[in-house]
This record gives sequence, C-alpha cells and structure tokens, in this order.
Amino acid sequence: MYRCQITGRNSREGVKLNKIIIETRPKQYKHWDEDAEEEWFSNGTEIVMEINASKDGVDIWNSWGEIEKQQFVAAISKKRNY
Repeated sequence: MYRCQITGRNSREGVKLNKIIIETRPKQYKHWDEDAEEEWFSNGTEIVMEINASKDGVDIWNSWGEIEKQQFVAAISKKRNY
C-alpha cells in the first residue's frame, strides 16, 4: 500500500505503484578501464525528485498543462522544505 501524492488517497493492497519524475539534473559519470588503465567520463541525468502516483494520479498528471505541473511541484517542494 502507498499514498498517491497527487490524489492524496491510499491505494488498495496489490495495486501497482507508479513513479513520476518531477526533477532531474545533469550528471557526469566517471569510468575506469582496468585493461587500458585510463579513466573516461560520460554524461547523463540523475533523478532529484520523484513522486508516488496511482493510475488515477498519473491520469490527472497527464491532463495538466505545464503551468499546473509547475505549481504542483512548487507546492510539493515547499512541503518538503519546511
């Protein structure tokens, strides 16, 4: 069981948990090649914040426009930082 962070409702037992990624940042990964004894780097992204969502929550998230999503993320971030 989990609480959907969009609808605020608890899930029933056995219902699939969905994760919605709401913030990422660029990340540089360091690699080491033991055979050639050299290091190299690759670039990617790293998840900063994600939320739990039920199927209904995902449907609501997908129906929102960009401004509504930004407002929701700002409200969630404000709750986490008090």
